[in-house]
Amino acid sequence: GSFGEILKACWRGTPVAVKRILPSLSDDRLV
Repeated sequence: GSFGEILKACWRGTPVAVKRILPSLSDDRLV
């Protein structure tokens, strides 16, 4: 949840883009 808000602010602020990037990056960048 916290990371989602940060990505939303860093990215274009589109919740859809964040939800699509989170599942992919979260495993590559978070870890």
